[in-house]
Amino acid sequence: MSTFLRHRRLCWLGHVHRMEDGRISKDLLHGALATGARRRGRSQLGFKDVLKCDFKAYNMDTKRSPCRQQKSGEAASITKTEKW
Repeated sequence: MSTFLRHRRLCWLGHVHRMEDGRISKDLLHGALATGARRRGRSQLGFKDVLKCDFKAYNMDTKRSPCRQQKSGEAASITKTEKW
């Protein structure tokens, strides 16, 4: 089940990455809050933090964009080899 969820998150990330600039989903993913403060204690993992964990689980480079990795065949090989 966790493999399926990782795969869906990475697919959605690729979908948002390919969107044109100015779309609300893309702005929310790449944006940051201008003001405000977090609660005390350990902060909860954000969506970007979970995506970094997913990249590491699939041995993908977190510095490269998802579109480049899909073109090189890394993302395609994951979907063919993993059974979910």
